[in-house]
Amino acid sequence: MQLPKPLLLAFLGSTSLTLADFSGVDVFWTDNFGFANPFVDNSEVALQGGDVVQVGYFAGVLATKNPASYSLADWASFTPLTGDGSSNPLFYPTTIATPLQAPQPGYFAANISFDTDVHIGVPLTDVRIGIRLFDASTVATATNINTVTSGADSWIMLAPGNGINTPFPADANLDTGDLASTLLWEGTPFKTDLVPGVTPPSVELTKVTQTGATTLQVSWSGGDGSNDVQTSTDGITFNTVSAGQASPATITIDPVGTRNLLVRVIEP
Repeated sequence: MQLPKPLLLAFLGSTSLTLADFSGVDVFWTDNFGFANPFVDNSEVALQGGDVVQVGYFAGVLATKNPASYSLADWASFTPLTGDGSSNPLFYPTTIATPLQAPQPGYFAANISFDTDVHIGVPLTDVRIGIRLFDASTVATATNINTVTSGADSWIMLAPGNGINTPFPADANLDTGDLASTLLWEGTPFKTDLVPGVTPPSVELTKVTQTGATTLQVSWSGGDGSNDVQTSTDGITFNTVSAGQASPATITIDPVGTRNLLVRVIEP
């Protein structure tokens, strides 16, 4: 009667070494069930049921880095885990509308759990989630794309674990929070207007010179001659102070009221 005990212990000991690790992410966009602001293509037509949605992450980019400061290389590091063209297209054929939960064109929803023993390419460290949308039912036939992420901590998918160490899914939910301040876009918000594989002109800030008591001259290289100069007092929220400019551009400052000012130039 004592034989089953050591056999049972041996069985439990061997299987505990092979437990898979899990992580996950929930993604959602229904405009708070108002369905008034769908994702659209470059002709302002709502993306159709079956159009590709890829859920992925930014490989090699620190999860704690604010996407507001993402470089072109950071955006280009997007690595899809679900949807057509991803490492797991059969497990998770994520798309607009069907077969996901969102009932209308232009919207999507999915609850995704990654198993490190089953799914391919699951990151083993904390990563920031991104969502990439295509204006066709396959990546190969898409004309335009867009990518969205957020600076919110809820968009960080934690390293996989098991048992009590299994993390809660990341919550890449576009319905929550202050969308104007937390969502960051590679292209135009809610519109697929980026051509796949085409890299926008790079912009490099080269010089900032005070030219008067309340003016700065901002110089940069690259860009397409129609760039935006932005400033920030906290390094998180940037405001456009001069739009559609070629280098150099002059901006107005308040050195008395604003003691610290950060300046950047972007390709809008």
